[in-house]
Amino acid sequence: GGLGVMVDELSQGLQQLGQELIMISPYYDRNRKGQSDYLANDPFNIKYLQNTTVKLDGEYTFGVHMGEGNGGIKYYFLHNYKIFPKPYPDGSCEYTLRQICLFCKGSLQLLCDLKKIPAVVMTNDWFTGLAAAYAKNGHFGDTFNGTTFFHICHNLEPTYEGRLYPSPEQGTLDYIHQLPTDTLVDPWWKNKVINPSRCALMCSDQWGTVSYSYRDELLGSSPLAPILKMKPQPFAFPNGIFREKRLQALKEKAGGDRNECKRYIQKKYFGYGDADFNVPVYSFVGRLTQQKGVLMILDAAEEIIRKTNGKVNILVGGMGSPSDPYVAACIGKITYLKGKYPYAFWADPNEFFTD
Repeated sequence: GGLGVMVDELSQGLQQLGQELIMISPYYDRNRKGQSDYLANDPFNIKYLQNTTVKLDGEYTFGVHMGEGNGGIKYYFLHNYKIFPKPYPDGSCEYTLRQICLFCKGSLQLLCDLKKIPAVVMTNDWFTGLAAAYAKNGHFGDTFNGTTFFHICHNLEPTYEGRLYPSPEQGTLDYIHQLPTDTLVDPWWKNKVINPSRCALMCSDQWGTVSYSYRDELLGSSPLAPILKMKPQPFAFPNGIFREKRLQALKEKAGGDRNECKRYIQKKYFGYGDADFNVPVYSFVGRLTQQKGVLMILDAAEEIIRKTNGKVNILVGGMGSPSDPYVAACIGKITYLKGKYPYAFWADPNEFFTD
């Protein structure tokens, strides 16, 4: 579950099938804990390699950091403290669009610098949505003519298409993206929307998603369904995990002892002196988004706490961007519940939940 886990385990699966894999990601100047240079201690021995320069509405230089692991997969990270300051940075429409453009074009430029022109480029969700367009609209000549571009839709709900809403005076920000306008903007939509997911689906050779049912749902009800249907026989397959590896990790972390896990949770998050095994623990782990229905949990929490006379632990583990109105509504309810019922409710929208 989760894009990060799925991409990590998919890449390892492809490597085991004998493919040569290159992974490219942003290197945020500071991670979610505010730490800089956080890859220095990574077990994959990630080190600075070189610079790569990207031309867009100006010249932008990225420091390239590289490491190797998981059986020979090469991991490359693009660093520029202004473009990638931290995960989920708040910024204007122009800033977010420039981030997307520079990551997509920068990834292709890095492949050129490395003289590694791939058979297949796999892009994931909206932040990578412009890569195929840059390859196929003259930005790299015929360099990627033999490359197939495959886009994975992990989540294509309307609020996760990456939609950007420029003001009327901004136009369609063509000076930033430098792509044909109709690849990013549907002229038939009522509102002017710059949509990187539209671009990915229009310009990629094929798309896929993580279950048969989700593929059918997207083809039937997505606002982008007409574009999705342009590609015959889109790919779908259920998420998979390395079962034995996952079970071993759980055993190492928890010792296989359910009661010890519960004791840890109740003491750390709910202030218990020791475990109370008669009190149930309900946990949600995931992003704070409308798709996950987090507000339904928060709306029900107080009634559950009252009806059980506080003999319940409700834990909501996940984070989201405070600039999202849905997340802001979640944060308001979380603040109230955590303050009033600290022995029964815990959440921290500023942190990923890693325990």
